[in-house]
Parts: sequence; C-alpha cells; structure tokens
Amino acid sequence: MASAKLPFGSIEYLHVPITRDDDSVAVDLTGVQIEVAILADGVEPSAPGVTWHLTQTLVSEGEVLARYLLDGTTARGRWNVWVRVGAGPELALRKAGLLTVT
Repeated sequence: MASAKLPFGSIEYLHVPITRDDDSVAVDLTGVQIEVAILADGVEPSAPGVTWHLTQTLVSEGEVLARYLLDGTTARGRWNVWVRVGAGPELALRKAGLLTVT
C-alpha cells in the first residue's frame, strides 16, 4: 500500500501488503498477530494511547496481505497508516503508506 484514497463514509477494506526488507528468506506468518494504526502526521506509532486494530491476514502464493475494515468514521484528511507485526520477541513497526479521506 503506497497510498489509498477513499470518500468519507465509505465502508471498505484497507489492504496492506506485508513484505520483508530482505526477500532472500521466506517467512511463515501463520499465527502472527498483525495490526494497523491510522495516525495523523506527527503522531509516532509507539506513542501512548495509539489505537491498534487487529487485521485479517490473507496468504496466497507466498504473499501476505493484512486487511482492516474501515467503518466509515475516519475523519477527512491525510492519515499515515502503520503496521505492527508481532513475532516472538520482536514487535516490528513499519509505515505502510498514506490514506486520504475526502
């Protein structure tokens, strides 16, 4: 997901592809918790009070896609979409892209 543009009030899935920085090693994300946060500019994903949303994880032909159902209440504006992947002792935070609600 580099960017997505949705009209205010739209109820639809936000799709976030999950990739590795190093594609040389296959990763099994079965059972791994993947969450997204939709944050305003300047808000860090590690800040206290950030709301994280569980995603549905879809795996097809080695590709992983996390999806979260937007409920139509996200305010108009530009939002940073962050993903949090928990596996073992690690809890990776990555910026996934930009969501624009018109």
